[in-house]
Amino acid sequence: MVVSPSMSCGYTFEFCHKTKNFSHYYTDCHEPIVGEVKDWVLNDLAEALPDFNIDQYFSSQPTIFSDYDHLVLTIDDATGKIVGLIGSRWLRSEEVECLYIWTAVVGNDYRRTTCFPEMLRVHFNRVLNDETPFPAVVATKTYNPLVYRLLDIMFCKTPNVSMYPSLVGREISEKVKEDAGRVARLVAPKLDYCAESSTVYGGQAAVAPDFFPYMQKTSVEAIWNHFTTHLSRDDQILCVIDIPSDTERDEVVRRNKWDIL
Repeated sequence: MVVSPSMSCGYTFEFCHKTKNFSHYYTDCHEPIVGEVKDWVLNDLAEALPDFNIDQYFSSQPTIFSDYDHLVLTIDDATGKIVGLIGSRWLRSEEVECLYIWTAVVGNDYRRTTCFPEMLRVHFNRVLNDETPFPAVVATKTYNPLVYRLLDIMFCKTPNVSMYPSLVGREISEKVKEDAGRVARLVAPKLDYCAESSTVYGGQAAVAPDFFPYMQKTSVEAIWNHFTTHLSRDDQILCVIDIPSDTERDEVVRRNKWDIL
């Protein structure tokens, strides 16, 4: 365990991975992120995403930094600033267990760099090496069509892995449709969920109505049309991925090189 060079107040993150331009740090959030440490994280993210309402997002979820089970921060080595964050947590009911990707952000100037893929790789590497078995169900809810596209690329190029809703013509299992309803009851129990479109009405407004300044464009017409047809600025699409067995799990990990850092 090492202390990040930018962490003068002494919070201990685990240094995970160094690449050409970025350093990635990890915590399981068992030690609360509060005070100066929290301010450091939020101030750097606000600087990296000046048109996004970072303060509103985190202020509306005051326990988020203790509720994450996995948190990765990515630092630009040239500036020493945090430029990306991904946080997830396990959600469980009698019906379903899933890894919920709660937060995933990358700075405006880093979207077409290796920053986000590297951050995801570190995150899933730590999930893979946790004592908890790698998830059979992965979920997130989002206003961003590019997130859906990225999940499709990461997971659904592996045969038999399904994502709901299916927007690009891939065959999906009946189980993933059922799991989507179960996950919706976990992540948004007080909000209305449309199973046909996988829309969580009010999902964005409940978290941070002013977080996204605009909907980010994807070149995949079917994805873009689905998001623009079914979402207002207040809503989100719930994306649920079903990985049916260890065989598919191992192939997803291999294809994305999540087992290698």
